[in-house]
Amino acid sequence: MAKTTHMAVISIPSLSHQSSIIEFCKRLIHIHHHIHVTCIFPTIDAPIPATLKQLESLPSSIHYTFLPPINQEHLPQDGVTQIQLSVAQSMPSFRNSLRSLCSNNPVVALVADPLATQAIEISKEFNLLSFIYFPLSSMATSIHLYLPTLHEQISCEYIDHTDPIRISGCTPFQSHDLPREFFHDRSSLAYELFLQHSKNLSLVDGVLINTFLEMEKSRVSSLQEKYNMVENNTKVYMVGPIIQSGSKSTDPKESHCEKWLDKQKPNSILYVSFGSGGTLSQNQLNELALRLEFSGQKFLWVFRAPSTSAYVGHKSGANDDEDILKFLPQGFLERTKEQGLVVPFWPHKLKS
Repeated sequence: MAKTTHMAVISIPSLSHQSSIIEFCKRLIHIHHHIHVTCIFPTIDAPIPATLKQLESLPSSIHYTFLPPINQEHLPQDGVTQIQLSVAQSMPSFRNSLRSLCSNNPVVALVADPLATQAIEISKEFNLLSFIYFPLSSMATSIHLYLPTLHEQISCEYIDHTDPIRISGCTPFQSHDLPREFFHDRSSLAYELFLQHSKNLSLVDGVLINTFLEMEKSRVSSLQEKYNMVENNTKVYMVGPIIQSGSKSTDPKESHCEKWLDKQKPNSILYVSFGSGGTLSQNQLNELALRLEFSGQKFLWVFRAPSTSAYVGHKSGANDDEDILKFLPQGFLERTKEQGLVVPFWPHKLKS
């Protein structure tokens, strides 16, 4: 029997991050048949239903475990802080889980989410190689890696900093372009935790980025030039594009999208989606619908119910059995039936 290499992977309680790292693991074992992976998921209240659905079709060489859930009532309402604190509170359980894995089938390396870097510190207790998997672009990775330097260079609130921010390999940008959930208040817990994660990146043996050279050549080259040096143990690897392949999906929502897209001209569709965390108020939804209709542009809109919360994560803002398309302006679907397609967000069933 061929010798296998056992790796552990830890994500965060976020659908987009969990989905991306699962696809990364599937790509990894497809290329390297000797690798066996155990995915470890911290949870808030309960596992994310869409993640459970994705885990149903895993190859036999990928196993998974969910850590004991953290009670959402004991966490702040702010989504980003909530996620980071839930991961921090899950670390004792993670240590026990990793110890159990190592005793049953020795683990050689850990791959962690950039918001789960406490796991990297724990991995050193077990003498494991450690890697960070960035599901985002190399631009976002650069900001994350550069943050400790940025923190020292800028003493005021970022929103009050008027000079362009310059990071090697990246286009200069203004401070108001930084993600507000992390950078709106330097004294906030969200920023403090994010900064500590960035500092912990100095502990890793490698950085894995969901990108490829043809897409972000200058940024990737700059990162590799800075970190892929003999005197620096950290290596930067491009592992993208990591995407979900839906070619074998039996989900009627996905097949309906594919059939509709097959009828459209190449490069003619505007894709509208705010990810698994973004939200819009009812007024913003109405305005967006109006602009799409009047633009005359063909569109595919992944729609979720309105919410006044700045972040709702994998939750839709409505009951799973509720027809969320009722939140669209009256007559919108009829008026745009030849122009676009509106698809309910993941947890909801496609309405006929």
